[in-house]
Amino acid sequence: MAWKKHTKDVAELIKQNREIDMKVRSNFEEMLEDIKDKEKAVSLEFLKDWMHLEKSDEGAIEELKLFVSMNDELAYRVIRDDSDQSIYVEFMTPEKAEE
Repeated sequence: MAWKKHTKDVAELIKQNREIDMKVRSNFEEMLEDIKDKEKAVSLEFLKDWMHLEKSDEGAIEELKLFVSMNDELAYRVIRDDSDQSIYVEFMTPEKAEE
């Protein structure tokens, strides 16, 4: 019965995931207050860990795209730092993105 140590209660998983989602959303909103439209970009590596995003760059960017699509007052752009090939994300209002 080795499989038993690899099981979790479904209701507990759902509750735990909901709590994580609420915390992530709150953290994300707090971060946006500080950096949106201020020409500041945040490291994708940091966002992957902090927001519980996919581990791959492409997957994390897709998840961020979903977060942004749920907010009509938010746009983003991905910027690569050529010095070390790291990826940064800038958040802004849609009006600022069109400039």
